[in-house]
Amino acid sequence: MKKAFVILVSALLLLTACSNGESGDTVESTAISDGDYSVLRVSDLPEYVLVRPDAASAELTKSFHKLRDAINEKTSVNLPTKTDFFREDKEMFKRGEYEILVGATEREESVNFIKDLRSRDYGYALVNKKLVIAGKTEDATILAVDAFIKDVLKSAGPGIFYSSRYDRTVYGEYDVKELFIGDIPIEDFRIVYPRQCITEVKECVRKITDAVGKTCGFLPEAVNDRTPREEFAHEILIGNTNRDGTSADQDGAPVISFDGTDVRINGPDAGSVCLGIGEFISKVSSLKGDTVKMKLENKEEINVTAMTAMSFNVLVSKMTEERSGRVVEMVKKYMPDTVGFQEASPSWMEVLKNGLSDVYAFTGEGRNGGDSGEYNPIFYNKNKFTLISSKTQWLSDTPGFPSKYSESSLNRIFTYALLERKEDGKRLMVINTHFDHTNDTARERQAKVLARFISENLEYPIILTGDFNTSASSAAFNTVVSSGVVNSYAVAAKSETAPTFTDFGSRSAVIDFIFIDPLRIAVRSYKVCNEKINGEWPSDHHPVLIEYMA
Repeated sequence: MKKAFVILVSALLLLTACSNGESGDTVESTAISDGDYSVLRVSDLPEYVLVRPDAASAELTKSFHKLRDAINEKTSVNLPTKTDFFREDKEMFKRGEYEILVGATEREESVNFIKDLRSRDYGYALVNKKLVIAGKTEDATILAVDAFIKDVLKSAGPGIFYSSRYDRTVYGEYDVKELFIGDIPIEDFRIVYPRQCITEVKECVRKITDAVGKTCGFLPEAVNDRTPREEFAHEILIGNTNRDGTSADQDGAPVISFDGTDVRINGPDAGSVCLGIGEFISKVSSLKGDTVKMKLENKEEINVTAMTAMSFNVLVSKMTEERSGRVVEMVKKYMPDTVGFQEASPSWMEVLKNGLSDVYAFTGEGRNGGDSGEYNPIFYNKNKFTLISSKTQWLSDTPGFPSKYSESSLNRIFTYALLERKEDGKRLMVINTHFDHTNDTARERQAKVLARFISENLEYPIILTGDFNTSASSAAFNTVVSSGVVNSYAVAAKSETAPTFTDFGSRSAVIDFIFIDPLRIAVRSYKVCNEKINGEWPSDHHPVLIEYMA
C-alpha cells in the first residue's frame, strides 16, 4: 500500500488564533506553509474509505453523500463509503488504516477530536493517518462538511487533497461561557430519567440537553436510572426515579427543587413532569453572561391554572333543528374554555353564534374566503380571554389566500387565535384545523404547512384541535408531532377513550385529536364525549375534551 502521508518535518504544530470572517465565530488555525505540514495527496485517495456513524440521521447521511460527490468532482476519485460499525474478525467490517471520518464515529480519532468541542463547534483535521470532519452535534457536522467543501476542496494546491495547514476548529458563540447550578459546574451534572418513562417524557428530557447546549455549549448526558449513581456526583432527576427523595405528591403542582447536590423535576403525572421540564428549560434559556450561577430554590412550585379545550366536528349535512340543539347543548354541558369546530358552514355558524354568544366570542372565516365555505372557527370564553390576534390560513403553498394542493378534494384551512388570559396575562396559541378526507398525500402536505406554523410559534403554549381524517400511525400525524406538539391522550393523567368518528354508530375510528405543547401544558384528563343528548348523538363525530394546566 502506498504510504498515505509524507512527513516533511518532525515538530510540534504551532497553533495561532485568528478570525474566520464569519459572524460570531472564533477560529483556531495553523498559518504557515505546506512545507511544515503533513500532506494527503490526491494520488493517496484511492486507498481511502469515507466513513459515517452507523446511526447517522437522514440529514447527516445526505451531507455525507454531498461530500463524497464533491470529492469525486474535484479529484475524479470515487471513494467507497461505509458506516463505523466494525468487527475485527470480519474483513469487510474491520477498521481501516486510511479513512475520512465524518461526524461522531466510534473511531478513536473522531472521539479525540470531538471530546472538547461544544454544541455548535466544528472543524476538520488530520489525525494520525485519518482525516476527521466533524462537529459536536450532527448539525455542527453538517456545517463542518459545508465548510470543508467550500474552503478546502476549492483551494487545495495541485496534487494535494489536504494539508494539515488547513486544520481548523470553529467555535460558536454562546450566551453563557461558564454555567453553574449553585456552585456546581453544569459539566458535573447528568440527566437521569425513569427507565420505564413514556416516549413523550424522554423527548422532553432530550430538550433539556438541547437547551443547555444552546445556552452554554455543554451537552449533558441523559441516562435511565439503571445507570449506577457512583459515576456522577450530581444529577438532574426527572420524575419518580429509583433515587431517594424523588417521589411526587400525586395532588401537587409540578415542582423544581435543588438541595445543593441534585436538581429534581417532578409532578403528579407525566404531563406535569414535562411542564416542570419546560419551566427548567425556560430558566436555562434566559441566562446570559460570562460566568452565570443558576439559582434554584429548595422547592419551587410552578403556578398553573386549570383550563379546558374541546374539538368538535358538527357534520355539515343532515342539519335539523333537533340536531342543532343537541350540538349546542353538548357544548353547554361541558362549557370548555375554547372550542374548535369543524364543518361549520355559514348556516352552522349562525346556529353556534346564536346558541353560544352569551358566553363565547369567535374568530375564523370560510375556507373559500370570507363567509364562503366551511369554517374552522375557534370559540373562546370572552369572560376569560382577550383576543390578541387571529387569522385563517390555507393548507397549501400559498397560505395567505384561498388555495389548495392538487391532491386535496377541497380547500383546507386552519384558524389560529392568540388569546390572553385575563386573570394573569398569560398568552396561549389555539389552532383549529380540518385535513382532507380523501387523500394521504394531501394530508401529509397539509400537515407540513401546519407543522411549519406551529414550530414558528412555540414561544406560546400551543393547543391544536381538529379533525385530521387520519390515524395516529400515519405520516401526516407524525409530521404534526415533529413540530413539537404531542397527542394530549399520550400525556393525560386520566383518560376516557372511545372512537371519535362513528357515523352515528356504523363505524369506529379515532381521527379527531387535541395536540398540546408538553413543555408548557400538563393534561390532567382526556375524554371522548360519546354520550347521547336527548336520546341521540349530536353528530357523526364525538367531541374530544381535555382539562389541562397552563
